[in-house]
Amino acid sequence: MIGFIGYGNMGSMLVKKFIGERILKPEEIIVSTRTKSKLLGLKEVYPKINIAENNKDLAKKAKYIFICVKQPEVKGVLDEIKEFFEKY
Repeated sequence: MIGFIGYGNMGSMLVKKFIGERILKPEEIIVSTRTKSKLLGLKEVYPKINIAENNKDLAKKAKYIFICVKQPEVKGVLDEIKEFFEKY
């Protein structure tokens, strides 16, 4: 599963493009965002898309993660999900 943290301008564009170009199926995507109301319309258009309760929930389930938040928020997001990173 591919995760998208943030569903603003960048996150929404990526999700829609991946689905529209048939690179990913909606059921292969999981999305989280601070503003849950943004995801209501997404779920209506793509009923099979997965919505995470929070970023940690997303990080547990996603193999790859796109972080689509504003630059000042990136460190906070990474700190929040760092326990789910694999160490190589």
